[in-house]
Amino acid sequence: MGRPSRLPWVLLFLVLAAGAGLAFYGFERYRLLESELNQSKDQLSSVKGDVSKAERDRLELKSQLGRAQVDIKDNRKRFSAYADEADELKKKLAGIVGGDRSDVRVFENSIILDIKESALFKKGTAQLTKDGKDSLEELGELLLDMRERDVRVEGHTDDQPVKDKAKGFDTNWELGAAR
Repeated sequence: MGRPSRLPWVLLFLVLAAGAGLAFYGFERYRLLESELNQSKDQLSSVKGDVSKAERDRLELKSQLGRAQVDIKDNRKRFSAYADEADELKKKLAGIVGGDRSDVRVFENSIILDIKESALFKKGTAQLTKDGKDSLEELGELLLDMRERDVRVEGHTDDQPVKDKAKGFDTNWELGAAR
């Protein structure tokens, strides 16, 4: 017989080479999939952290909302009390200086009493009228009953220029300062 055939060896080599190629491809594919898996795990961990932070933020906002709702409720009660107190003051003030010469209103955390100039002064003078002085004394007694409130007194003159400079005032500024 002659020489043995090389074909089985060639086939074996080809099978081994194909197996090695498939093994290499499989190993590379495995490494790629493992890398993608690790990236996915990292992303999942990051998302879980974001979800956890978002949940903490949600709980904090819920707590802040609850406090704000309590504050709103308290403020509504306080405003209602101011409004009731303002209504009572309006009645009393109308009795002191007359309803057409005074007004009471609530603005934010304040009760504002407006008394028209004519209820206290003669036009262009800084001297209180007798009725004006009596009215302020009664108002002072009324305010003494409200000791828990801060009281701020403000005054101004109208925007009409001083006509009778003989009364000692050249400008409304001077008249307002004297009052």
